[in-house]
Formats: sequence, C-alpha cells, structure tokens
Amino acid sequence: MIIDKVTGNDRMLGVNALKGIAAYCIALMFHPLTVGFTTNDRLPFDQIYFIGFIERNGWMSVELFLMISGFLFWIRYSEKIAQGNMSFSEFLKKRIVRIFPTMWLAMLITVVLQLIYIKITGQWFIIHNNSLMELIFSFGGMENFWTPQSWNAPAWTISLLITCWTIFFYVVQKSGGVTSRQICSCIVLIMIGITIVFSPPEKYYPLINTTFARGYISFFAGGIIGIIYMKYGLPMLKHVGTVMVLVNIIFWGLFWISDGAINWEPCGVTVPLIVWTTVLIITLVNKAIIKLLSTAPFQYLGNISFSLYLMNFPLEIIIKIIEIKGHIQIDYSSGWFLLFNSIYQILVGGAVYYLYELRFSTYVTKKIERYNF
Repeated sequence: MIIDKVTGNDRMLGVNALKGIAAYCIALMFHPLTVGFTTNDRLPFDQIYFIGFIERNGWMSVELFLMISGFLFWIRYSEKIAQGNMSFSEFLKKRIVRIFPTMWLAMLITVVLQLIYIKITGQWFIIHNNSLMELIFSFGGMENFWTPQSWNAPAWTISLLITCWTIFFYVVQKSGGVTSRQICSCIVLIMIGITIVFSPPEKYYPLINTTFARGYISFFAGGIIGIIYMKYGLPMLKHVGTVMVLVNIIFWGLFWISDGAINWEPCGVTVPLIVWTTVLIITLVNKAIIKLLSTAPFQYLGNISFSLYLMNFPLEIIIKIIEIKGHIQIDYSSGWFLLFNSIYQILVGGAVYYLYELRFSTYVTKKIERYNF
C-alpha cells in the first residue's frame, strides 16, 4: 500500500496497527513471564536489552491499549453524543455487541480448560480466584470490578473499559460540545487516577483502586489527544508532539545520567503520560511511520488485536496441558518457542476474529436494527 498523500483514514490505520503491536507485546512477550513460561528464568532474546525490557514490562502496553481506546472514542462518538444523536443505551449496545461475544467465547473455552487443568494438576492455572460467583461476574463483563482477576485473566480490562465508556459518554453529553469543558474533565479524571496510584486504598474497592486508576489516566489522556486532533488539527498536534519528544529526552536523559537515581515509578503514571502520549502522537503525524503501519501485516495484527488479547490465556493453558500430558520439556527461552507461539496465537486469534467475532457482531447488529431492540 503506497500513500502519496496521508489522509485521516490512513492515520487511523496507523492507530489500528499500534493497537495490534500493543496486543502482541502484552500477549506474546509479557504474558509468558506471568504464566511461568521461562526456562532457567530466561525468556527468548532477553539478553537484547530492548526485547528483555518489553518481556518484563510488557504490562505497560495495556496503558497504550487504553489510551488508543480513549482517542478512538472521542474521534468516533463524541460529536454524535454532544449533538444528542446517540443515546446512552444505543451507545452501550454498540460496544457490547462489539466485545461481549468474543469475551464469552474466550471465557467458555477458558472455563473448560481450567477444569481440565485442575483435574490434571490439582490446582488452577495461575489464577486461583475462580468461584461460581466470579464466573457470573465475568460473563457480565464485571471481572475485576468487585475483586481482582479471575478465570480468564486478560478479561479484567472489560469492566474497566465499560466504566471508562460510561464516564466518557456523560463527560461529552454534559459538556454540550464545549471543548474546554471536555479537556478539563479529562484532566480532572487523570488527576483522580494519579491520586489513587500515589495513595492507594488499603482494601480493593470498586472504581477506587490502582487497577481502575490505570484506566482513568490512560483512557482520558488518549481522549485529550483525540480532542486536540479533532478540534485543533494536525498543526497543533505536531506542536504538542514536539514538546512531548523534548520531555522524553529530558526525562530519560536525567534517568540515564543519574544511573536510576531518578525514579520513573510509578510506571502507571510516567509511561502513559510521557511515553505513550508521544508514541500515539508520532503515529498520527509521521508519514513514514503511517506508511509502514498501513501495510497488510500490521493491519492484520491490528484487526485481530482484541481476539489475540482475550484468547491468549486459554491458548497458554493448552500449551501447558500438552507439556504435562505429553511428558515433554519445552524450552521457553528459545527463540523457536517465541516464533511458534507467535504463529500459533496469531493464527488462532485471526480465525476467531474473521470467522466468529466479525461475523457474529455483524449478525447481532442486523438483528438489533431489524427488531429495534
């Protein structure tokens, strides 16, 4: 795909690809560490600093995923909501139809595999908070709302996303389309998130915990970028991007010079507000990056990103069951394992997206429109 003149649609292709890269980093570089896919505490190519860093800190890609979501929501829905052309029920139905079918499929597969795994080993795979009540919450998109992760670990983000969507809708609706009000609301929500991160509550409370704070910070930071892109255009976004590049140079330069004495913790604050904002803006304004990310492989990865993310955990259980039942020893530190696992999960994620997620959501949408639900 050759782009002579970069259009708004081309920029969205770049953002779509960035979403896929984030999903890949979470599912195939970071998750293997969290589920014990290591050999002698080694991961594939971890001696290469950049790769090793992603493998051990890939959880921060969730923040990028959330930031992209906030950006895209402002682009796609804010004007319709502000003008009164979309009700909350209509808005929520669109989102539920889009994500719940894949979440349900991944959850059903995970439940079956978890039951097989506990029968074989006598314990759950990684996640131990697997009660019937948690399963009911999970099927309702409320995993991680009342208690920490259960059953299909990656699905914890669903309740967070639903919360951010709800807040987003009412922020835009109550703002009356006034840009300054929307930006101020986003800043307030980001500050609430930062406050929770620095002063976390002693108990796990719904909405007020460090997990949800990650969403408040990243989703609404992405929202601000979306507002700037829509209301002030690329020239302003380029100026903001230039400032953010300088901020990164200064911050990481000081971190490197001080040999780590300057603390970049908590990462849930510094990474989304300093690093991911810069990455997202560069993806929107840099023509060379847009051309690269608009190619078919990156678009495929972006299209299947949600299926790849949610199917990752059950596919890892399958690998572990095969290893145990087959009495084999997998070298998880091998580059061959990373290659196999990438092909295996990307192919399955693609099959789930194109054969199920895309078709099912289209089918349900038509039924809703037909019967006016």
